[in-house]
Amino acid sequence: MYGFRSASKEIKKFQESLKPKSQVHLKQDCSNLRGLVSNLGKFLEEGLPFELPLAVKAEYECGYKGIVMEKAVHKKPVKPELNTEDLYLHVI
Repeated sequence: MYGFRSASKEIKKFQESLKPKSQVHLKQDCSNLRGLVSNLGKFLEEGLPFELPLAVKAEYECGYKGIVMEKAVHKKPVKPELNTEDLYLHVI
């Protein structure tokens, strides 16, 4: 559990490192971005001395889902080969 001052400092660090103009975004470093968001999640789960607003929780969950979680790959089902054997019987 963090105190108010240390929690505030950690939040400021995360804000600086995750803002859109940060080096992580400018370098387009996906693995580092995933690590930062994962670390933010661990920080939020460890127990802050205050309750986060619902809007902040929702925004974090949206970011976590889009950045950290693996995307499900949908494969198209294999279709059977088209049966064309009986198409040319009626031509005669």
